[in-house]
Amino acid sequence: MTKKIEQIKMRETLYNCLAAVSHELGMTPEDYLASFYQTVADQGDLPFERITSEEYAQAMLQEIGLGLSQPVEELKTPDDFERWFGDEEY
Repeated sequence: MTKKIEQIKMRETLYNCLAAVSHELGMTPEDYLASFYQTVADQGDLPFERITSEEYAQAMLQEIGLGLSQPVEELKTPDDFERWFGDEEY
């Protein structure tokens, strides 16, 4: 079987993080990427759940809200935002 060499450009900090994780798993970054590619090929899809940017933003707001004394509310309308930011309790 012939192997194809693929060059991937990525930020150095991203590569360093990949190298650290790969090392913890006893792999090289190249092994890790090949394993990822194989999983995508086998499954015919990404090996993780896709979320919308709205779902991501909501998750980030919930994470930030964990430090608040009040529960996180969904802010959907301009009135919701006005009430939230105008309330001294928060």
